[in-house]
Amino acid sequence: MKDHVGHRLPEFTEAQKEKLKNSADFVGINYYSSVFALHDEEPDPSQPSWQSDSLVDWEPRYVDKVNAYAATPDVAKVEVYAKGLRSLLKYIKDKYGNPEIMITENGYGEDLGEQDTSLVMALSDEHRRYYIQRHLLSLHEAICDDKVNVTGYFHWSLMDNFEWQEGYNSRFGLYYTDYKNNLTRHEKLSAQWYSSFLHDGLKGFEDEHNELKGFEDEHNELKGFEDEHNGLEGFEDEHNGLKGFEDEHDEL
Repeated sequence: MKDHVGHRLPEFTEAQKEKLKNSADFVGINYYSSVFALHDEEPDPSQPSWQSDSLVDWEPRYVDKVNAYAATPDVAKVEVYAKGLRSLLKYIKDKYGNPEIMITENGYGEDLGEQDTSLVMALSDEHRRYYIQRHLLSLHEAICDDKVNVTGYFHWSLMDNFEWQEGYNSRFGLYYTDYKNNLTRHEKLSAQWYSSFLHDGLKGFEDEHNELKGFEDEHNELKGFEDEHNGLEGFEDEHNGLKGFEDEHDEL
């Protein structure tokens, strides 16, 4: 960093450096999604940015116009990749000595387009509920399995609002804000689920997770049964082939 942008970095005295060491109260993380990164070989020095300063470029990976690693609903503003949150938290733990971490932003945005004023469409936000579930599960794994020191989580956001990059086009809220009707708020499906989760605590969340896990196990068991069935069919075909060979032998 010093070699690349050193002339734009502030300078500190030795005394200031000592004061800065271990002075952070916590590390705040805003996480929404993940992307693949490429090394930027030749950044344009006339147009510096945080991305060019990092010598990094983003590389989308798609197969037939579908994201190769993450789910992307039609109205989504970001790809849904909850595993990236756990990976990032573990990286910070291993790289920086397991500092206290707070998730200061995490949420799902959507652009409803022509359906933006439809309450039926806006309040049935199944994708947001799924996003929250998957990311809380990833956070749970980071804390319990990876032993990351996470002490707080803030969902973005409580209600639809003005977004710095998207204005009023993107809705991130658990509550729908009716901009054309005195800013009336309406509870979305995701808000109902989140409220129930906070009320029931981890027990309800683990029950739901175990239910999903049981469904996956049942699916795998059925898959194994199908494979066994196909194997038996192959065995029967082989048996019939041998039977035909014996009949031909008897005829000779």
